[in-house]
Amino acid sequence: MTTIHRNRTITGMERLLSELTAESGIEFPGFLRMSTSDFEILLQKLAPLITKKDTKFRKAIPAKVRLAISIRYLATGDDFRSLHYLFKISHQLISKIVHEVCASILIVLKDKVMVRKIQYFTHSSVYFTKCL
Repeated sequence: MTTIHRNRTITGMERLLSELTAESGIEFPGFLRMSTSDFEILLQKLAPLITKKDTKFRKAIPAKVRLAISIRYLATGDDFRSLHYLFKISHQLISKIVHEVCASILIVLKDKVMVRKIQYFTHSSVYFTKCL
Protein backbone atom coordinates (compact mmCIF):
# COMPACT_ATOMS: atom_id res chain seq x y z
CA MET A 1 0.00 0.00 0.00
CA THR A 2 1.33 3.43 -0.93
CA THR A 3 0.15 6.85 0.05
CA ILE A 4 1.16 10.29 -1.16
CA HIS A 5 2.36 12.75 1.46
CA ARG A 6 3.86 16.13 0.58
CA ASN A 7 4.84 15.15 -2.95
CA ARG A 8 6.65 11.99 -1.82
CA THR A 9 5.38 8.47 -2.15
CA ILE A 10 5.67 6.64 1.13
CA THR A 11 6.13 3.02 0.27
CA GLY A 12 5.75 -0.04 2.34
CA MET A 13 9.54 -0.04 2.89
CA GLU A 14 9.28 1.97 6.09
CA ARG A 15 6.59 -0.39 7.32
CA LEU A 16 8.57 -3.43 6.17
CA LEU A 17 11.64 -2.29 8.09
CA SER A 18 9.55 -1.83 11.21
CA GLU A 19 8.06 -5.29 10.80
CA LEU A 20 11.44 -6.87 10.13
CA THR A 21 12.89 -5.13 13.19
CA ALA A 22 10.03 -6.33 15.38
CA GLU A 23 10.33 -9.97 14.26
CA SER A 24 12.76 -12.25 16.03
CA GLY A 25 13.48 -14.53 13.10
CA ILE A 26 16.11 -14.64 10.40
CA GLU A 27 14.31 -12.22 8.09
CA PHE A 28 16.04 -9.03 9.24
CA PRO A 29 19.58 -10.44 9.30
CA GLY A 30 18.88 -12.05 5.95
CA PHE A 31 17.83 -8.70 4.50
CA LEU A 32 20.62 -6.48 5.89
CA ARG A 33 23.21 -9.08 6.97
CA MET A 34 23.29 -7.71 10.52
CA SER A 35 21.29 -8.27 13.68
CA THR A 36 18.38 -6.07 14.64
CA SER A 37 20.14 -4.95 17.80
CA ASP A 38 23.31 -3.96 15.90
CA PHE A 39 21.19 -2.04 13.38
CA GLU A 40 19.39 -0.17 16.17
CA ILE A 41 22.67 0.67 17.95
CA LEU A 42 24.16 1.95 14.70
CA LEU A 43 20.98 3.90 13.95
CA GLN A 44 21.09 5.60 17.37
CA LYS A 45 24.68 6.68 16.77
CA LEU A 46 24.11 7.84 13.20
CA ALA A 47 20.65 9.39 13.43
CA PRO A 48 21.84 12.88 14.44
CA LEU A 49 24.10 12.99 11.38
CA ILE A 50 21.87 11.38 8.75
CA THR A 51 18.43 12.73 9.70
CA LYS A 52 17.07 15.24 7.20
CA LYS A 53 14.27 17.73 7.71
CA ASP A 54 10.97 17.80 5.85
CA THR A 55 10.35 20.78 3.61
CA LYS A 56 7.11 22.16 2.30
CA PHE A 57 7.92 20.48 -1.03
CA ARG A 58 8.89 17.00 0.13
CA LYS A 59 8.95 14.66 3.09
CA ALA A 60 12.46 13.61 4.11
CA ILE A 61 13.53 9.99 3.89
CA PRO A 62 13.74 8.70 7.49
CA ALA A 63 17.14 7.93 8.98
CA LYS A 64 16.13 4.27 9.40
CA VAL A 65 15.50 3.90 5.67
CA ARG A 66 18.66 5.84 4.79
CA LEU A 67 20.71 3.49 6.95
CA ALA A 68 18.94 0.40 5.59
CA ILE A 69 19.68 1.46 2.00
CA SER A 70 23.36 1.93 2.82
CA ILE A 71 23.72 -1.29 4.80
CA ARG A 72 21.94 -3.26 2.06
CA TYR A 73 24.31 -1.74 -0.51
CA LEU A 74 27.39 -2.59 1.57
CA ALA A 75 26.16 -6.07 2.48
CA THR A 76 25.00 -7.24 -0.93
CA GLY A 77 26.91 -5.20 -3.47
CA ASP A 78 23.66 -4.41 -5.31
CA ASP A 79 24.03 -1.48 -7.65
CA PHE A 80 22.07 1.73 -7.13
CA ARG A 81 19.59 0.90 -9.89
CA SER A 82 18.75 -2.43 -8.23
CA LEU A 83 18.25 -0.66 -4.91
CA HIS A 84 15.96 1.78 -6.70
CA TYR A 85 13.53 -1.04 -7.44
CA LEU A 86 13.66 -2.33 -3.88
CA PHE A 87 13.34 0.99 -2.03
CA LYS A 88 11.40 2.99 -4.67
CA ILE A 89 13.88 5.87 -4.45
CA SER A 90 15.78 7.25 -7.44
CA HIS A 91 19.22 5.77 -8.03
CA GLN A 92 20.72 9.28 -7.99
CA LEU A 93 19.35 9.90 -4.50
CA ILE A 94 20.44 6.42 -3.37
CA SER A 95 23.97 7.28 -4.48
CA LYS A 96 23.90 10.45 -2.42
CA ILE A 97 22.42 8.66 0.60
CA VAL A 98 25.02 5.86 0.52
CA HIS A 99 27.90 8.33 0.34
CA GLU A 100 26.50 10.48 3.17
CA VAL A 101 25.80 7.51 5.43
CA CYS A 102 29.21 5.92 4.79
CA ALA A 103 30.93 9.22 5.60
CA SER A 104 28.85 9.43 8.80
CA ILE A 105 29.79 5.86 9.74
CA LEU A 106 33.47 6.76 9.45
CA ILE A 107 32.93 9.82 11.65
CA VAL A 108 30.94 8.00 14.33
CA LEU A 109 33.01 4.82 14.37
CA LYS A 110 36.43 6.34 13.65
CA ASP A 111 37.91 4.80 16.82
CA LYS A 112 36.48 1.37 16.03
CA VAL A 113 37.14 1.14 12.27
CA MET A 114 40.58 0.54 10.85
CA VAL A 115 41.15 2.17 7.50
CA ARG A 116 44.09 0.67 5.69
CA LYS A 117 45.93 2.95 3.29
CA ILE A 118 47.59 1.55 0.20
CA GLN A 119 49.86 3.53 -2.05
CA TYR A 120 49.91 2.64 -5.70
CA PHE A 121 51.34 4.02 -8.93
CA THR A 122 49.55 5.47 -11.92
CA HIS A 123 51.05 5.74 -15.38
CA SER A 124 52.44 9.15 -14.49
CA SER A 125 54.30 7.58 -11.49
CA VAL A 126 52.42 9.72 -8.99
CA TYR A 127 51.49 8.25 -5.63
CA PHE A 128 47.86 8.17 -4.66
CA THR A 129 46.37 6.88 -1.45
CA LYS A 130 43.40 4.60 -1.56
CA CYS A 131 41.42 3.77 1.57
CA LEU A 132 40.03 0.27 1.87
